[in-house]
Amino acid sequence: MTLDIASRRADAIVSPTPSSTGAASMPKEATAPSGGADRLLMRRSILGGAGAGFAPFILVLWNLGVDPLRLAADHGFASNFYDFQARRLFHGHLSMPAYSLGIEGFVIDGRTFMYFPPFPAILRMPIMLVTDRFDGRLTAVSMLTAWVGLVIAASSLIWTTRRFFRPHDPVSRTEAISFGVLLAAITGGSTVVFLAALPWVYHEVYMWATTFAVGALACLVTLARRPSWRLVAATGGCVAGAILTRTTTGWAMALCTVAVGTVMCVSPPGPTPQRVRRLGPALIVAGLVPLAVAVAINWAKFRHPFMFPLEHQVWTGKSARRRLALRLNRGTITGPQFFESTLVNYFRPNGIRFTRWFPFVSLPADAARSHGGAFLDQTYRTGSVPAFLPVFVLLSVWGSIVIVRTRVAGWIRALLIPAIGALAVGGGVMFYGYLAYRYTSEFLPFLVFASVVATVDLAGRATRSTQRRSKLALAAALSVGAAYGAVANVAVALPAAATTARGPALLTYVDWQARISDLTGSTDDLVVRSDDLPLDGPTDQIRIVGDCDGMYLATGDQYEPWVTVGVRDLAVSVTASADGARDGWVPILEVDGATHRTVMIETERDRIRLRIAEGLVFYPTEWIEFPPGRTLTFRMSVDTAYDRFWLEFGDVTREKIDAAETNGNAPRQIALPSLSLPDDVSQALLDVSVQQVATPPLELCQRLLDDAGLE
Repeated sequence: MTLDIASRRADAIVSPTPSSTGAASMPKEATAPSGGADRLLMRRSILGGAGAGFAPFILVLWNLGVDPLRLAADHGFASNFYDFQARRLFHGHLSMPAYSLGIEGFVIDGRTFMYFPPFPAILRMPIMLVTDRFDGRLTAVSMLTAWVGLVIAASSLIWTTRRFFRPHDPVSRTEAISFGVLLAAITGGSTVVFLAALPWVYHEVYMWATTFAVGALACLVTLARRPSWRLVAATGGCVAGAILTRTTTGWAMALCTVAVGTVMCVSPPGPTPQRVRRLGPALIVAGLVPLAVAVAINWAKFRHPFMFPLEHQVWTGKSARRRLALRLNRGTITGPQFFESTLVNYFRPNGIRFTRWFPFVSLPADAARSHGGAFLDQTYRTGSVPAFLPVFVLLSVWGSIVIVRTRVAGWIRALLIPAIGALAVGGGVMFYGYLAYRYTSEFLPFLVFASVVATVDLAGRATRSTQRRSKLALAAALSVGAAYGAVANVAVALPAAATTARGPALLTYVDWQARISDLTGSTDDLVVRSDDLPLDGPTDQIRIVGDCDGMYLATGDQYEPWVTVGVRDLAVSVTASADGARDGWVPILEVDGATHRTVMIETERDRIRLRIAEGLVFYPTEWIEFPPGRTLTFRMSVDTAYDRFWLEFGDVTREKIDAAETNGNAPRQIALPSLSLPDDVSQALLDVSVQQVATPPLELCQRLLDDAGLE
């Protein structure tokens, strides 16, 4: 049976009415000549869809500005891991510089390793070979490159799937519009947009893994139509990229490729079975070689084919919960005991939250919960796939039916095996005791693949229909689904970017949230005022402490319930008497947090310095000349981007203390500063005058108080 006959049979099976490859049976809109006209129509469709998807992606990636080198946070942590790895690879080492990975490092025999495979590091090496100017700032560029790759891979998958089902029918306008909208949904209305919110290693790997998985699927479908050595090589390249970026994705694609190659060897259908049979072993090699390389790399680091020893991770030594999770789960945080928890949290229909304030859509207010009695390692606020990607879920259901019911030559290796492989990509996260919204990107390869099959089928049905409403209904439904996905994922991406970056980004976000919510009349309960900061608060609540002494945002995160939006500066003037200060010390500032600190001034023989007390331990600063009559100013300011207070005294002293901290076993606690000035007797005994200096309140804080009527 030839491939053309197989394609005609495919049309007959997946369509309710008979279809012919001749143009005479097609509606008027589809009678345009194929070939050049098809390519032009598809090119316009791809450009339109990519352009629509690019807008939300780049707005989030650059955080509503023009910042091609944006980091997830100013300190650069987790945005520079691959840069460190690339520099080490230049010297032939898989190990990383000591302490470069912080809590993410795995320390084995005195050497530090990263559990992520090295492809994104290899990608950086040509740039880093000629300059170090961009070290630590290439993650956003890498993610944008991955997005471009996703456009190419998804476009190829759409086109080759369409050619598999209807190789000779000209492309109709209905199909072109449907394919363009689907491409926009994939690249700008899916979890890909949320990944763009945080240019750091955790999201970069998913961008590349998704791109390579979709690319491998496109190659495998194309191999069923046009088997060639070039496509075998391209498949091997995609599998290598996937497995050297994300282990679970790579293993699924590698085994899928091996399975397709095996079928080509055993049962090669089509007009050239001998050629197909010759390519089968090559395709098997294309799957096994990257797999062997990945196993060798992981073995060199961790002495295991694909796992990494969590007991050697720095975080395990700091977190009592991690150690407890390992103990209760037999030394691992993977296994079937987590399946019920992941199934419920990732696929419940109500895994989304709609609010009366900007951005009006958010992740569920509370962290994901355990089901079935499993003890989870870490859980965060986790949106579900049906709630955030409903159009993909609906299309995937239909696409799965089409894949299973299709019975034509080549369908097993072109559709069924790739679909199973794509489904297996998400298998790893389904048995993982760590829940977060970013992990839903593991389901994208299957959602994309099945949605492409469904859209090809539905667009073909609409094209053959004589009713215009069918064409409009399909385009409208896809457009609404794509727009919803874009809005929902942008809405959860913006606060994720702001609360991670802190500093000016968070201040701007809270400002926008208040302004837009005020315009819509939905600021009730959004802004509250109190004399202290409770341990946690309702998610998204903006809490003002005291007379705009501090402003904090409730995150809903159980590990970090509050983030600091701003803290009012505190200032104190210290003046020596005409006779000079006497020896001694007095407190001027208390900082109440996970660690209680007292800041004091200490005088001795016409000189003065700060003493920072942490329990029974004192940390003195340098001495400053303090002759009779001299006045020095002490000022405390906050750096919210780094969660620290700066203590400045005179023109010499500049010290920092933590503004939020945790010991790894308790939620991150905000430190609240307050002046603790000595009384008149203490000042007289020391022969100094200590007076508070007025500082302006936070402008945004004052405006929020006024708007909320809380003055």
